[in-house]
Amino acid sequence: MAPRIHALPRIRCLLAGAARPCRRLVFAVIVVALTQVLEARQDPHDLKAWMTAVRDHTPGNSDEPVARIATWSERELLDAIRRLPPARDADTLQLVKRALVLHTDIAVLRHRVAGYDLPPMPGATTVVGDGLRVGESAGTYHWEVARKLATALVDADPLGRDGAIAARAWFRAGAAILQRWGEYPELNVQLDRGASVLGADVILLLYEGTKHQDYASPTIQAYIERERGAAGAQRARPGLAMAARPSRPDSRLPGTVIDERSLAETAFRSAITRDPGLVEARIRLGHVLGDRGEHADAVRELRHALGGSLGSFLDYYASLVLGREEQALGHADLAVAAYQHAAVRYPKAQSPRLALSQLALLRADRGDVHLPLLEILRPRPDGGDDPWWEILRVHEPSAETLLGAMRRAFTQ
Repeated sequence: MAPRIHALPRIRCLLAGAARPCRRLVFAVIVVALTQVLEARQDPHDLKAWMTAVRDHTPGNSDEPVARIATWSERELLDAIRRLPPARDADTLQLVKRALVLHTDIAVLRHRVAGYDLPPMPGATTVVGDGLRVGESAGTYHWEVARKLATALVDADPLGRDGAIAARAWFRAGAAILQRWGEYPELNVQLDRGASVLGADVILLLYEGTKHQDYASPTIQAYIERERGAAGAQRARPGLAMAARPSRPDSRLPGTVIDERSLAETAFRSAITRDPGLVEARIRLGHVLGDRGEHADAVRELRHALGGSLGSFLDYYASLVLGREEQALGHADLAVAAYQHAAVRYPKAQSPRLALSQLALLRADRGDVHLPLLEILRPRPDGGDDPWWEILRVHEPSAETLLGAMRRAFTQ
């Protein structure tokens, strides 16, 4: 504890008449006292405090380190991490990876429907529901702090070993989370920075294409058309999101349906060129081609994808779209088989049964119309399970799977 002020005159008196050894002792006392005063006044938001929180945080838990660092300003965080040495040694590399977990957890654990329970960033994003503007929400700078940490990993590891591998895992997990939420202003930054730091990454290309799929969806296009019509010569509002199923294109206003589907196709083809085994990109490419009326090409891509072993989600997705495309080509029996396969994959899902009923109605098979509809109307205590409604926001592996894998890998 610092010395009391009334003791200073006594020290001055001692200095006046003290012998040299005594003066040295007094000087030492003064130095200690001043050090204590400076430490008492030291800003608690420094590198040491940040490192302590990083090391103390338990991944996935909304613990005390999360609560503490969540209150820091962006400037305080950036000032702290700017003092970190390059992540070339094992200890610093591990510290930065743990820091990525902490800041990602802060964003994930403090995420709410209307934004984040965190100090807001400047500006706001328009929230859109059913093609209408229904509110605004703010983002968080913890994503940008994490991006700077991930970039530092690559800068310190130009040969692409442990640091670059960790950065790639983080960029992918973060992008999957943001796409899951439909938080597109932040996702756009994530994808752009990932491409700049990592180069063309097949998974980020997959997410890029899926984003453009969503931009071409009726909900977002309805909002865009309404804004353009209302604004006239003025520019449309920057940023938008969806309330029930969030989609947040940023100030780069999405283009027309034709433009967005073309961008989606380009991204998916680029991903497939780099990794022909990336089956989800092929399924989504088939979906986009079908939306553009290129049904035969869509069927070719979808059957290619279904020729391998698929997980439940991708098998269901590919089968539903294949049924639609075969139906468009007039291949009713093939369409029925595809829809039935999708129904087996997700027995509680409504979409394949609705498709089967519609197809039966078109074929004037009234007996087949009623059975699928009766199955849909049967009460279900869990409300059903149909991935189709979130097909433009989910992937396989899921965002939750990627986040869990990153937490484990970065904190071993």
